[in-house]
Amino acid sequence: MESKQIILSGSYQDTYDLGVNVAENLKSGKYGHRRVVCLRGILGSGKTVFVKGFLEGYGVSSRILSPTFTISRMYEIQNRILWHYDLYRMKDASEVIAIGIKEVLSDETTIVLIEWAEKIQELLPQTRIDIYLDVTGDSSRKIEVHVLGNI
Repeated sequence: MESKQIILSGSYQDTYDLGVNVAENLKSGKYGHRRVVCLRGILGSGKTVFVKGFLEGYGVSSRILSPTFTISRMYEIQNRILWHYDLYRMKDASEVIAIGIKEVLSDETTIVLIEWAEKIQELLPQTRIDIYLDVTGDSSRKIEVHVLGNI
């Protein structure tokens, strides 16, 4: 199943709500067994806003902070582990490998959200969800959701 959907977001809330929706679709099985969500876009395009919505949609009720300086944050919800990586400060894949992302990506029981995923393109599974966020105005975004791979 490969598909592409384009969503026009006119606000922070629209981007947040899309995150909630993707999480609900992932939980319901609409996306098959996909569990890696890659976020791509320039600084300030809404990647972290999307992640906050996604984590809420998945049931995370604790305060959600961006891991810009810590690189990753782990959340445990409904007997699942969710990892949120922000690779903005990482130079290349070797730095990310050193913090254990290969093990996380190979663990079939985890959900993984990766901001700046293009920095580790060669490590990403072929079966995943890619989210492209493009700034089109002060608060508007064009967001593409690509569901990749066959499951």
